Amino acid sequence: MSDVKRVFQTGTFDVQNYGDLLFPLIADFRLKPWNISILPVSPTGFDTGWQDTVPSVPFRAMLNEADAIDAVMIGGGNIVHAGPSYLRDYEVAGLTGRAYAELWLGASLIGAIRNIPVVWNAPGVPMAMTKELETAGATLALRAADYVSVRDRSSADLLGKHDAMNSAVVPDTVIELARMWPRASLAPTFKALIERKLAPPEARFLAIHVKERSLDLTHAELATAIEQFAGSRGLTPLLIAIGPCHDDHLTARRIARHLKLAHVLLDDPVGLAEIASAIANATLYLGSSMHGYITGAAYNVPGAIVARPLLDKFAGFLAHIDRPQDLAVDWRMAFELGAARLAEPPRQCIPDALFEMLDTHWARIRAVVAKPGALMAKRTRFLRHYVKNGVEASGGAWLFDPLYNAPRRTGWRGS
Repeated sequence: MSDVKRVFQTGTFDVQNYGDLLFPLIADFRLKPWNISILPVSPTGFDTGWQDTVPSVPFRAMLNEADAIDAVMIGGGNIVHAGPSYLRDYEVAGLTGRAYAELWLGASLIGAIRNIPVVWNAPGVPMAMTKELETAGATLALRAADYVSVRDRSSADLLGKHDAMNSAVVPDTVIELARMWPRASLAPTFKALIERKLAPPEARFLAIHVKERSLDLTHAELATAIEQFAGSRGLTPLLIAIGPCHDDHLTARRIARHLKLAHVLLDDPVGLAEIASAIANATLYLGSSMHGYITGAAYNVPGAIVARPLLDKFAGFLAHIDRPQDLAVDWRMAFELGAARLAEPPRQCIPDALFEMLDTHWARIRAVVAKPGALMAKRTRFLRHYVKNGVEASGGAWLFDPLYNAPRRTGWRGS
């Protein structure tokens, strides 16, 4: 019998969204030395088309998998809710109303059915538990988990306090990106990017990420602001489509059409390492992606987050690194903060204490996988409660109308 432990890891690992796709890589980097193998699970199991992402299997495979599985790991990502997803891939697959619920509540059910440990890998919780989720047994799922961790204090507050829940607040695991991919290891990737885009290798880059919903200016107005900021500081704008699944590539193209200053348009990233290398080798990062900002911080690149809309996850991460001053409420403020960051001396952006927190986090996951706790009674109680409250299972596709329909009435529309 193999000594390797196999763990399902759930998340949105089937769409082109940079930050979410890093989680299986980070988990493998941290757990592989302990003979723990990661099997990523996503709503559809679709191939992302990027060259360095880890293939995932669809959620149903968690129920149908013939081989032995030793644990279920939830997250990361902003996935702990039952709101609808409007990503095209999930709409096409008929999963609009349940893609996210399956990734944590469904995953918890799989853990109960298989009687294996369930651990949470610091996902985000964007909204409070609804009455429908409580009816479905969300609290019982939390109590049946061997280890619950979330990535910020707001997520912990939204989960609420539950008796006998073994929980922690730890930073987003992507802060370890530079441990997994040291800057020097990305040099060939960045060189290839510069050559592919015919950019001058001696340029100093301003890494820019724009999500359409973050805009308070027209595309032309933002292009003018970029030109004024970058041109006066000898920087070359580098527009990065961090989340093509959110049409970031289209937004980048619309802005680039108005740029008269020499620039680089990365609207067609070939993979995660290319995006990471672009940010790691920039002089400054300004953007509406939290993981774009985290990547900059991991490589000590100063920056600011354009928090529009003002989601809790932005302030939550900045609280971890004690940098609330890096939060911009609009693009005009982002350029003001960018100027301030460039005037500051170089610094280590991620405090050592956060890496120590993640060392403890991964050690706790390893300990659970190596020696599962005696939680069979709690798992059974959760499973019985869920079945009693109207769940039907057909081929691994979980159907529970109160759970999947009610959250649509809340108006919650995204991560």
